[in-house]
Amino acid sequence: MKNKLLAIGIIFSTFVSAQISSNITLESNWKSTPLLNDNSFNTYNEIWGHTLNGREYAIIGSILGTHFVDITDAKNPIEVDFEAGAAAGSFVIHRDYHNYRNYLYAVCDESPNSTLQIFDMSFLPDSVHKVYDSNHLFENSHNIYIDTAMAKMYVCYARKQGSSLNGELAVYSLANPISPTYLGQISHNPHDVFVQNDTAFLNDEGRGLIVYNTSNVANPIFLGSLGNYPDKGYNHSGWLDDNGKNYYFADETHGMQMKATDVSVLTNINVTDLFGSTYSSTSIPHNLISKGDFLYVSHYYDGLRIYNTSDPSNITEAGFYDTYLGPNAAGFKGAWGVYPFLPSGKVIVSDMQEGLFVFDVSAITGTTGLKSSTNTHQFSVFPNPVSDRIQISFENGINVNYQYELIDMKGNVLMSGETNSTQNSIDLDATIQTGLYLLKLFNENEMTHLKIVKSNQQ
Repeated sequence: MKNKLLAIGIIFSTFVSAQISSNITLESNWKSTPLLNDNSFNTYNEIWGHTLNGREYAIIGSILGTHFVDITDAKNPIEVDFEAGAAAGSFVIHRDYHNYRNYLYAVCDESPNSTLQIFDMSFLPDSVHKVYDSNHLFENSHNIYIDTAMAKMYVCYARKQGSSLNGELAVYSLANPISPTYLGQISHNPHDVFVQNDTAFLNDEGRGLIVYNTSNVANPIFLGSLGNYPDKGYNHSGWLDDNGKNYYFADETHGMQMKATDVSVLTNINVTDLFGSTYSSTSIPHNLISKGDFLYVSHYYDGLRIYNTSDPSNITEAGFYDTYLGPNAAGFKGAWGVYPFLPSGKVIVSDMQEGLFVFDVSAITGTTGLKSSTNTHQFSVFPNPVSDRIQISFENGINVNYQYELIDMKGNVLMSGETNSTQNSIDLDATIQTGLYLLKLFNENEMTHLKIVKSNQQ
C-alpha cells in the first residue's frame, strides 16, 4: 500500500504541494480489509450514521454490502459488523441508506437480484440483525428518504419486473418498521427527494425542482416548482435548512455551481445565490446536507466542502478537505456521501476509492478548538517528493509561529514541532517510511494541511 501511495504521489507531483485542507482535521481513514486490493470503478458508495447508547457508528456501502464501523474513538475505527448485499460484486455502483428509529433501510440500484434490506441496529456494538430481505415490494432503487415524522419511506426509481413500478417515486408506510406497506406512487421519477412533514422536494433531474404535498399519496397536491434557473444542469440532490425557508441543491453536472433557493413561498421559489464548483471546469458536487448555519457537501474530485449559509444570499466556503488524490477529469471519482449529524460533531465522508473518512470540523462549527480563519496564509513545500528534509515556503513572507504535525493516512501524528519563515525546515525522522503524508500547520487563528510524499531517492 505504501508503494502504491508513493507511485500515485509521484505521478501527480504537480498537485502534491497544493493545499488539500483548510479548517478540517482528518481523524482517521478506514477501508475494508477484503477490499484493500479491489480495483472496481467505485469500491465504496453511500455513507450514513447512527448513535446508540453513547456510541457512534458510520455505515458505509461497498460493492459487497453494508459495513457498520464504530467510530466512537475517531482515531481508531473498528468494523463491528458486515451485512452482505443481496446483489454484490464489482457491478454494484449505488447503495443508499436511511434509518427510522434503530432500523436501517438499505437499497441497491444494480441487478434484478436486489432487495430491500432492513437491519435492526439495537444490538450494537455486539451485532446487527437482518430482519427483512425481500424483493416483494421492489427490486431496485436509486435513493431512499424517510420522513420520520410521518413514518413514510420514499423510494426513488423504484422498479420491479412484472409490476407497475417502472422508475416512479413509490411511497411506503413504516407503521410497522419491519414490514413496510405500499401506499402508492407519484408520477415523477426524481433522482432524489427530501421530505419533511409530507412536503416533498423532488430533485427532478433536468426538470428542476418540484414540490408536492404528499399527505395523500394517491392524490398529491402540487405546491410549486423551479424549472428554469441559472447554471442549470442535472438536479441531483438537495436539503432543506433547519428553519424550512431555504432549500439547497446540487446539479450533478461538471462545472455547475450549487443553488440556494428561497422556498418560504412555494408558489414563488427563487434562487438567492450560486456557490461552489469553481475549483475547476470538471468540479462536480454530489450529495449535500444542511445542518445549522452550515452546508456539508461531498464533491467528487474535491472532497468534503463546508459552506457557511448564515446569509443565504452570500454563501461562503468555511473549510475543505480533499479526499481524492488524483486529478480532476470528466468522469466520476472521489467523495460520494457525507453525514454531519453525529452528536460529537464528527463529520463522516465516503470516498469511492478511499473508503471512510472521519473528520473533526470543530474549527468551523466553533464547538471546540480553532475558529475559522478569514485571512489564511499561503504555504508550499519543497522538494516534493522529499527524502529527508522538508522546506516550507511562507509565500507572503510572514514571520508567524506555527505548530506542525506530520500525519499518516490513518490519522496518526508521527512528528510535531514549531516552525516559521526563518526556521522553516523539518528534518524527517529516520523511521518515516516511504508513502503519502499530511503536514498540518496551525496556530490559534488558522490551520492548513499539505500533501507530502516521502521517497528514498536523494
